[in-house]
Amino acid sequence: MIGRVKGTDTMFFIQKDQVPNERWKDMTSGRVLCIEIPQKADINRTQLTVGGNHINYPHNCRTPTADLLLVTLLLNSVISMPNAKFMTLDIKKFYLNTPH
Repeated sequence: MIGRVKGTDTMFFIQKDQVPNERWKDMTSGRVLCIEIPQKADINRTQLTVGGNHINYPHNCRTPTADLLLVTLLLNSVISMPNAKFMTLDIKKFYLNTPH
């Protein structure tokens, strides 16, 4: 089973003794969840959630998204047209600004 999943080098973990003293207050907890979803082609799912309300990262960690004006114009154009249809998609393994 080792080596089954190819990583994306999105984050790296360090040992507690490598955390600078001034950053101890910024550490948070994590929870790993492993589940099976039989309806999917790859039934095994692993998810890591962290206490985001405790994260204090000193650099830019925003994800650029669509401007509110753009979303408003798009939705108004759809609801203003008679018989208009609208669809959204969930793209598997996609994260904005990920190098792959």
